[in-house]
Amino acid sequence: MAMAIMDDHGAMEFESKLESAIATVARVLHTTRHPKIANQVHHRYDDKFGLASWCTNISIASQLNCLSRLGLSQHHVTILQGWVEGGSSVSLRFRAEETCDFSCEVSREVDEPNKYKEEVRSRGRMSRTFFSSKVVTTITEYIWEFKAKWELCVVRGVGEVEGDVLVLSSTACEHNIKTSTKSSPRPEAVVPAKMAEVDITWLISQLLSQDGPIPSDNEGAPSNVASKVASKVPAFTIDRASPACKTPRRNPEVENALGYFIRFRAWSQDVCSYFFNNLFNIQRAPGQNMAALSSLGTVFVPTVPLFEEGHDPTVGWTEGQGPADLAHDGTSVIATLGAPSSPNPLSAEVVGGEASVCLGSADANAFLSEEYRSMSVKLSDVAQTLPSDDSLITTSNGSVCVVLRHCMKVCAAMGESLNFIEQMLRKQLVDAIGKHVTPHDFSEYMVYHNRKLFHGDYAPRPFSYGVRRTANHSPEGTLSILSRQSSSAIAEPIMTLVSRGETVATPPMTFPISAAANVTFNGERYLHAHLLHTFSGTSASTLEISAQARQFSSMMVMVGTISSASSFEPKYAAIVQNKDELTIPLELSTIPTPKEFKEAVVSISPKQQAFAKMFRSMQLASTLFGVVVVQIKPALEQILNLPPDSLTKELRLTQDLMELFIEYQIPTDLLKYDTEPAGGGGGGGGGG
Repeated sequence: MAMAIMDDHGAMEFESKLESAIATVARVLHTTRHPKIANQVHHRYDDKFGLASWCTNISIASQLNCLSRLGLSQHHVTILQGWVEGGSSVSLRFRAEETCDFSCEVSREVDEPNKYKEEVRSRGRMSRTFFSSKVVTTITEYIWEFKAKWELCVVRGVGEVEGDVLVLSSTACEHNIKTSTKSSPRPEAVVPAKMAEVDITWLISQLLSQDGPIPSDNEGAPSNVASKVASKVPAFTIDRASPACKTPRRNPEVENALGYFIRFRAWSQDVCSYFFNNLFNIQRAPGQNMAALSSLGTVFVPTVPLFEEGHDPTVGWTEGQGPADLAHDGTSVIATLGAPSSPNPLSAEVVGGEASVCLGSADANAFLSEEYRSMSVKLSDVAQTLPSDDSLITTSNGSVCVVLRHCMKVCAAMGESLNFIEQMLRKQLVDAIGKHVTPHDFSEYMVYHNRKLFHGDYAPRPFSYGVRRTANHSPEGTLSILSRQSSSAIAEPIMTLVSRGETVATPPMTFPISAAANVTFNGERYLHAHLLHTFSGTSASTLEISAQARQFSSMMVMVGTISSASSFEPKYAAIVQNKDELTIPLELSTIPTPKEFKEAVVSISPKQQAFAKMFRSMQLASTLFGVVVVQIKPALEQILNLPPDSLTKELRLTQDLMELFIEYQIPTDLLKYDTEPAGGGGGGGGGG
């Protein structure tokens, strides 16, 4: 599943967020550096691919460094790389368990705040006595011991054996719940209370290891000496030679990257929801300060699509720069972007004498360093705000939420950056053309293109024909197939490739007019091919047949399918005469291609395959659409045994004949012209 392509409004919102990030970038880089938002810097098309790789690689490094806060070490990553290279999948799994047991029963007395006074007077003497009383309520409370335990681990495959699971971190916490009845507020045991898993095989497969051994202590555990451990270098690249690579955003590599970050973001959201909506709600008290967990504005997100002119990406790189240089709190950063000389897509490149405007590896590592520093400050704030005991809302649990919520922001920034590159490319294309290209505009371009590509005799022609007997006769009317982009647009004839068949060389065809009668016809035949253009998200243009007849002219139009080389099956027919105008909408439908059909039937039963093939044969038999035009005057002259052109100027006679045939359905034999007089069968010849 891919993220939606950014529109103009989304691009403006993203640019406004980048403005605040640029202020942080200005503090991170040297004062002489002035990177800008990518669309504000003159660049080449290749730079967009470099920027897409840069954003993806720095997002990979950022996520690995965030996971190091949750227990992932460089030694772990090396093991995971071995798993992936061995063909195994690797998943990140969060698992929680909950129990709730009865602890004790506590009774306590609660004094009512109101006191009652009573005065007593004696009759014998003038004396008064006062008594005071109050109500004391005994409250019985039931204490339940709620315990929760969670662990975060990486799993090879399904985790069949013990060696397939590496535990990164785990925490046990508890809280006493008070109730007024001896009824458990939570289930006695929920195992698992939460199970969330995300595949991180793609993430691990994108890493390279810089030269250097992976030290370990005597027990095989990873060493804490960061400066001696080889850092992991993201090596994401886009295969521009692949036919599937369309743009820096639309290619298989970026689609896979986006799919991974979308899944990881959903997993992080799922885990955070467990803490906020489940564990924390059990202990949360009114007025408790949770701002440290909800506000992440101070943590820097390193994924920013920036360009800078006149800067060499190799400048600023120091040999030996690695994880130790990016660590500020004694822990290890496990991923950095490699030196320009390493196998890294961020190396400086000069094409056509013009240097790349992409930021370099040193800049990326400076961004990662700032992210790591700001995250350390944020986690320190959480440690000062929340306790470090074994309760539910603690520094340990809060830190997990902060780190995962930051991972969600990095995932979102990565998707927005790549979509911003695509939107930038789209906007530049629109600016170059001067308008948004619609399917109608593209059809007009194809007319222009075909005019230059084809010879005049073979170029596509408008489907608009005059219906006439010969070239020396005036048209009886016109027949067209029109395309209309919208209900308010002007309909225009479609452009078709045409092949004309000679009357002498083509055999006659037939069509049925009833179950017992067929009509044989011949004449000029045209085979047309038309290519419709449409864009994703837009509706195709509507097609319609338009037949128009002139005054005192008539023709019959039949619409149907061609079932074979000699038969036509009409579906609809109409007589168009005397300035009539007939419009028939054409409803088009698509059928699967041969490849799609083959892939669809490969896994169904033999009987279903046979039925699908027969049904497809029926569909293919009706895919050749046909229109037959019969001129009525020549047909009348032939059926009434009249000389050719005899009805051309007999307007009144033609109208009367049409009325007799259509309205009164007079048989043609009653009106047929006999060439010999009745009864003159040759009797005069015998007298000779």
